[in-house]
Amino acid sequence: AIGLIRQLGIQEVSAKKMLANSDFGEEKFLKFMRKKGLKLIYINVVPNPQQSDIAIVQQFRNAASKYDVSVDPFSLESYIATDFLLDIMKKMKGTITKEKLIAAIEKIKDYDYKGLKFNFDPEKRTLSSTFWLNTGSPDWQRVEVQVSKEDT
Repeated sequence: AIGLIRQLGIQEVSAKKMLANSDFGEEKFLKFMRKKGLKLIYINVVPNPQQSDIAIVQQFRNAASKYDVSVDPFSLESYIATDFLLDIMKKMKGTITKEKLIAAIEKIKDYDYKGLKFNFDPEKRTLSSTFWLNTGSPDWQRVEVQVSKEDT
């Protein structure tokens, strides 16, 4: 992305509004953007790991501090996925198999998991349609995506 911005020219890019996915939240890229005075809004599947008061995020910050882990969206996303998976597995009876795990996840409806709402959607095969927009301020904007059948 840095190479593309340099090819296009800072002047050309500075006049544009840029929206990117969370892959562009890497610190090296963000430093480049700040240094060049460029603004970027990027979409995350997790809330602000530094500021959010959601229970799972607070739990993550405590664990990250204890084990000297970087407090960033990538680490938080991994932490939530792992913690959630372990939670599901602890509730399973007998031998855990791939099939049993998939079946357990497919049954999830309106589940408040430490402040995050999970609801399995069989059409999209997702658990969440919530995103957070990082606009550069500490208060990331929560966005709930509603997709109608006509949109798919």
